[in-house]
Amino acid sequence: MMQLASLLILWGCLMSTSVQAITSDDVSTSPLKQWESAFAASSAQSSCLAMKYNNECVLLLYRSPLSNRWKPYSSSSYAPTQSTELLGLQVRPVESTVVQHAPSWMSFPNAQVLAMTGFAPDVDHLARSIQKHADNHESTYEESMTTHSMTTKLAAVVQKAAQSGGRPFGVQALLVGGDDIDPSRGLCIYSIDPSGSWQSWGKGASIGRYSNKLRKALAEALSSSLSATTLQETLSQLIGCWVETRRAENLSASEEEDLEVLVLQRNPKTGHSGLFIVDNDHVKNIFTDLSKTTPLS
Repeated sequence: MMQLASLLILWGCLMSTSVQAITSDDVSTSPLKQWESAFAASSAQSSCLAMKYNNECVLLLYRSPLSNRWKPYSSSSYAPTQSTELLGLQVRPVESTVVQHAPSWMSFPNAQVLAMTGFAPDVDHLARSIQKHADNHESTYEESMTTHSMTTKLAAVVQKAAQSGGRPFGVQALLVGGDDIDPSRGLCIYSIDPSGSWQSWGKGASIGRYSNKLRKALAEALSSSLSATTLQETLSQLIGCWVETRRAENLSASEEEDLEVLVLQRNPKTGHSGLFIVDNDHVKNIFTDLSKTTPLS
C-alpha cells in the first residue's frame, strides 16, 4: 500500500508539472497568434492610398513593384468609348470587375471599391468571400450592400480567422464608396487590418507598405494652406505623397512599379456614384514631373 501511495503521489506531481508547463509555455497570452508575420505579409509589397476631393470624389492610388512575382491582377471591363474628361482628368469609366486571382482592387455594382494588399492567396480568398456575400445580399434583398455593411462583413471574416487560434489573414483592406452612413458626408473611406479591426477615415487613408509614412504625408497635404482646388491638383498631391515617401525611404528613382489611379465620383444631386480609371500616360506624366521637382536618391 505504501508503494502504491508513493506511485500515486509521484503521478500527481508529474501531472501537476505537466499542466503547469502547458499553461505557461504553450498557451499564448495574446489572442492573436502569428500576428507579427501576418502584419508583415500584409505590408510587404504594395501600397494603397486614398484622398477625398471636395466631398465629391475619392482618388485611390494603388502601387506595386513590377518585380513582385505575386503581382495581383483582375480583369476589368471598361466602357467601349474612348477616354473622356472628368473634371480635367483623362479617364475611362469602369463597368465591372471580374475576380480572377488576388485582385489588387475590385469594384461592385454600387460603385464601391475594395483594394487589398498582402499575401496573394489570402487576398484571393477574401476577394471571393466578399463577392459571395455581396451577391447573396443582392439576390436576397434586391439591393446592393452598403460600403459600411461590406466593411463590417469583411472585418468579421478576418477577425474570425485571427481569433480562432490559427494564422490571421496577411491582408490589409481599403474600402471606398459614395454611400456613407452619414448622408451629409456622402463619401466614405474604411480600412481593415489583419486583426479584423476596421476604422472609418475622414479625408484620406493608406494601407500596405510604408502606410504610416504615407498617412503622415497625406495629413500634411490635407492640412496644407495650399490645399487642392481642382481634381487635377488633388491627383498631383496624392502622387506627391508617394514621391515624398519614396524619397524619405531612399528608394531608387529607377525602380519600376505599377501605378493605378481610380476616381470614385458621387453626384451630389442624384446621389449616384461612378467609377473611373485615370489614363496611365496621364499618371506617368505627373509622376515624372514630380520626381524631377522632388529629388530622389
